[in-house]
Amino acid sequence: RRQRLACIPHPPPPAPLPTVSIGNATVTEGDSGSKAMTFTVTLSAASTSTVTVGYSTANNTALAGSDYTAASGTLSFAPGQTSRTFTVAILGDTTAEATETFRVMLGNAVGATIATGTGTGTILDNDPVPPPPPPPPP
Repeated sequence: RRQRLACIPHPPPPAPLPTVSIGNATVTEGDSGSKAMTFTVTLSAASTSTVTVGYSTANNTALAGSDYTAASGTLSFAPGQTSRTFTVAILGDTTAEATETFRVMLGNAVGATIATGTGTGTILDNDPVPPPPPPPPP
């Protein structure tokens, strides 16, 4: 007597996880108060489940507390959502300075892998450079 073997189909492989990336942002500082610098974080493809990713700022030539307000948090992408934003407060002053930058790093992604994990925040100065001192008298 022969036995029949049943073929059990294999389930399809899981869909690859989307990737998450952060863009760069630029703002011109003001003379006082603060201005919002908006960063955009994107998914390469919509997911059918919630995706989360953490972010945090880090000093470069711009310093937290004097040039910008340090920020950190977690972004959640609802199913179907592919773009989220968050803001970092840029602190105004009346000091003539060079262009300054800080970094924003992504980490701890759930439901996605990180493709571009670092964005640069560029702060353009709005203050005039003081004139050079007059030449000494003859």
